[in-house]
Amino acid sequence: MQRVFVFQLRLGLYLHLKYLKNSTLGQREKKHLYLITDSEELIDQLRPLEGEYLLSYDSDGRLLKRINGNGKNQDIDIVITDFDFFLENINDAHIPEVSAFAPYFVILINEQNAPLFAATNFHFKCFPCVTPLSSGQLKPVISALLQNRDKVMELEERERFKILFHKAPIVQLLLNPCDYSIIDANRAAAEMYGKEEPADLAGTSLTDLHSWHADLLEEKLKEALRLGESQLNVSFESQKKGTIDLALVTSKISMGKRKLLFVNIQDITETKKTERILTLKNLELQKTNSELDNFVYSTSHELRAPLMSVLGLINLLETETDKKEQSLYVGLMKESIQKLDNIIHDIIDYSRNARFDVKVSPVDFNFLLEKTINNLHFIPGFEKIDIRVRVNEEVPFLSDKRRVEIVLNNLISNSLKFYKPAIRKPFVEISVLVGEKEAVIKVKDNGRGIPEQHLSRIFEMFFRGYEQSTGSGIGLYIVKEIVEKLNGNLHVESIEGKGSLFTVKLPNQNQ
Repeated sequence: MQRVFVFQLRLGLYLHLKYLKNSTLGQREKKHLYLITDSEELIDQLRPLEGEYLLSYDSDGRLLKRINGNGKNQDIDIVITDFDFFLENINDAHIPEVSAFAPYFVILINEQNAPLFAATNFHFKCFPCVTPLSSGQLKPVISALLQNRDKVMELEERERFKILFHKAPIVQLLLNPCDYSIIDANRAAAEMYGKEEPADLAGTSLTDLHSWHADLLEEKLKEALRLGESQLNVSFESQKKGTIDLALVTSKISMGKRKLLFVNIQDITETKKTERILTLKNLELQKTNSELDNFVYSTSHELRAPLMSVLGLINLLETETDKKEQSLYVGLMKESIQKLDNIIHDIIDYSRNARFDVKVSPVDFNFLLEKTINNLHFIPGFEKIDIRVRVNEEVPFLSDKRRVEIVLNNLISNSLKFYKPAIRKPFVEISVLVGEKEAVIKVKDNGRGIPEQHLSRIFEMFFRGYEQSTGSGIGLYIVKEIVEKLNGNLHVESIEGKGSLFTVKLPNQNQ
């Protein structure tokens, strides 16, 4: 029996080689059935087909393996094998990228009812048949498969799609349009969703993976089914990258007779970041243009007012002969000129803060406060106010010294200007606490305070809380702009008639 079997195998090899030669010459007449088995019973079962079909026999699949990489699989019409050999050997014996395009079918011959499971793991195009099948049953099955060439082309296209699908560098998914569950996913999808294998995503609903945007996503998937395509941008919490921005493009496609949803997902975090930067720059430009218009209008008015006042006083002085009146006019002129000088200084501070970058250097608060207070002695009532200074510098403080000085000057001068003459013990208390991370500056007074309805507007350009105010109206605006430039924050507490407390926190740039 063994000799007969060896002879049969040799005969199969001979017939197969003869068949290949004839097909090369374009003289192929019979369909080629290729049998992989070591079962004599199966060979005997197929022998009645030899008259109509060309049969090849092989015990280990070496002929199929030999021609697999040579693009000649099209010479085989049907592969016939038993389930055990099929599951254990063939999957490992061939290259999926090549065999996926081979236009042949596989029939499984086995007494168990498990071939369908094997087919899902097989790289080739499979039409498994539950067995046992007699030779009489095999013939109509084989004929039906050979005649159904449209099915072959359909599978060929599908397999080609799957290869491209799984090799794509960006996330791709195939969804069931009924419940939006994942039918297939590629490696990029598994990595993004934190799965070890793409198969781990099978059966999971896409809306569950993006639960934050589930309603909107479902609406867009329905739109794709209705219109053929839809687009949606969402944020996603990635295990590796944290929060990222994704663009989901969904298309309705056909896979044979099935209608599926194909989802292409791209990481657009960097693109969105660039868009946000451009949006921010746009808003800053709009703010700058608006402020510039307001600045030009208000500044021209603020500059003209003291100048016109000086001109009017000069006219009075030219006709006045009384020494006391002349002295009064000169004093008023000095006040107007001083006001004009203050406005010019504020304009310069505003311009410098807007134009120049932050220049970090050591800041000596004791020195800056002494200098600032000495420069403010001209303010009316200065000598009546108790100025208290407390500085605690535990560590060196680094920031933009010039900008810090402007902040101190504006906050302290405001407290001095709005003191209450009628109060018994007016004071301005300045405290500075420097730590590793930040400096906390507090300027407290028991002056007039700020009306509650004005608190939300005191940092606006040219806003004055009191009509009798002699300031330019941009001091606190400059303070706010500088604090923001230094990445700090500013807070104010005030009660009308009882005083105010300004708190500034500036980061210590000692690193």
